[in-house]
Amino acid sequence: MKKIALLLFAALAFTTCSKDDDNPEDSSFNLFSVDDDITFGKQTDSTILADPGQYPILDPGQYPEAYQYVENIR
Repeated sequence: MKKIALLLFAALAFTTCSKDDDNPEDSSFNLFSVDDDITFGKQTDSTILADPGQYPILDPGQYPEAYQYVENIR
C-alpha cells in the first residue's frame, strides 16, 4: 500500500511540473510557473519593504561592489 501511495505521489509531482516553453532547448522542469514566481517575488518584496528593521537594505554608496554584482546578474 505504501508503494502505491509513493508511486501516485511521484506521478502527481511529475505531472504538475511545468516546462519552460520560452526555451525549447531547455529540458529542465520547474515546480512553479512563471506567474507563481512573479507572485512570490512581489510578496517577498512587500515583506522586505514593510519591515526594514528585520530586513535592512544596504546603502548603495557604502556597498557599490555588492550593488554592481546584483545588477549584473542575468
